Amino acid sequence: MSELMLKEYGEKRLIEEIIIPMINPMKANALAGDDCAVIPIGESDCVTMSTDRVPADLLSYELGLINDYELGYYLASLNISDIYASGSQPYGILLNLAFNKDMKVSQFTQIMEGAKKACEDNNCLILGGDLSDSVEMNLAATSIGKGKIPNLIYRSGSQDNDYVFATKHIGITPTSFKYFTKTKGEGFMFNETEEEILKSVFKYPLLSCELSRMLSEMKPKYSITCMDNTDGVYQSLHEIAKINDMQITLDFDKLQIHPLSWKIAEHETLGILDLVFNAGADFQLIGTLDKNIEKNDLIKLEEAGLYIIGRIQKGNNTGAVFCNRDSQKYEIKASGWNYYI
Repeated sequence: MSELMLKEYGEKRLIEEIIIPMINPMKANALAGDDCAVIPIGESDCVTMSTDRVPADLLSYELGLINDYELGYYLASLNISDIYASGSQPYGILLNLAFNKDMKVSQFTQIMEGAKKACEDNNCLILGGDLSDSVEMNLAATSIGKGKIPNLIYRSGSQDNDYVFATKHIGITPTSFKYFTKTKGEGFMFNETEEEILKSVFKYPLLSCELSRMLSEMKPKYSITCMDNTDGVYQSLHEIAKINDMQITLDFDKLQIHPLSWKIAEHETLGILDLVFNAGADFQLIGTLDKNIEKNDLIKLEEAGLYIIGRIQKGNNTGAVFCNRDSQKYEIKASGWNYYI
């Protein structure tokens, strides 16, 4: 009998069935399975850490939507975003970079400058790292943050009937992918301003630093869970529902969907949810919020960019994501990034 290959498992199944049982069998919040690992320093202080790699075949880079400088900015942002999702504040990043020896020095410099700018925009530093040789470009980083243990936010901890929240427009990244890989080639063209909106999520991702700080400050008072959406909206919601042994029901009328997404869905004769819930890194915070949150606190969060899109509840469909639309309830089925498959 032949052995199973990674492509038959996929990243998510490897994490769930092999990695977590092996290194975090008790599913502790501070270890593998969350956005950040947590290292306690004294009674209440802590260091948070995360790591992410940008693949050599990053689609936005291959399509020419971002240049070398913006690729460096993207790499740093991808890693810093995890720190914000945990309710801590970024201190710095370590870069682990490998390039082919024939790469131009100017390209290397631009990648470094972009990463440095992303750190400056988020009040942190490039602390160091490693540089090596490789057949293909390999970009990875480790982000390091600082926080207070009582204020940390994890993916687990939802209570029955808590609110589900999001930030930013839902699914602008999969909309951008669809436009630049298919729709534009079919002759359906946006103007320069509209195209720049679709490119902006790749060029200079805006991270939710202020909202992260506010959620962290409220964490001792309320039940709050959170993760950053870098795999897709559906994938993020599914993972939060599953880790909390619950299911999520969204209110379609509360979803903030960009007008450009509607235009693409109409042109491609796609269901709008089939488009915006697909794979893509929107760099938004997605999570759950205490159903008993005081009105004034909710208003403050909404003014900072958070908005309620549904509820997380106990039910018979752990991990399922439903949506109420036009008095009917639909189960959402979409795909997020799942390496190897």
